[in-house]
Amino acid sequence: MNKNAFLDAKNSLLMVRILARLDIERPGNEWLDKVISEVENANGYQKKVPLVNQTVFLSMAYSTLVWLRESYFKNKKAKKALSNRVMPLFSNHKIKIDKGEKAKEIGEKAPIEFIRRIRNSLGHANVSIEDNYFIFYDVNPKEKTDSVKIKMSWHALGELTEMVIAAGNDVLFE
Repeated sequence: MNKNAFLDAKNSLLMVRILARLDIERPGNEWLDKVISEVENANGYQKKVPLVNQTVFLSMAYSTLVWLRESYFKNKKAKKALSNRVMPLFSNHKIKIDKGEKAKEIGEKAPIEFIRRIRNSLGHANVSIEDNYFIFYDVNPKEKTDSVKIKMSWHALGELTEMVIAAGNDVLFE
């Protein structure tokens, strides 16, 4: 097992939480606003940039749902731990799933397949962003009707990464 994958996924989640906190604190903190503004200006931005943005979320999702998943969730016991952790996601969030006629069952009844499809989408850069949603596309190049489109909110994606990290913790420290 790659313990660095677990640590990197946890660190990615920590960075999102720190950035979210800095975004909240920035308006009332002149010093903090100045520091962040200097960095933004040095990087070519003329206006304030939301610190929690699509790039931050996609990097967190990649480190968790691609790297950590590939490192930890290979055997039946680990997949069961992952499935158990992910199940509440579907009752906590409205997630829209459209699947082609040859796609396997996905979602609440098949959370491992759900994560596999998101992993494929991230791994092949088949993700789009629409308003407050991420849309993940996964198509089997050999069988076009083996396809899935998953639309989920930023909040749902964040919660999913937390669940995968918790499952990694279960596997690492069993």
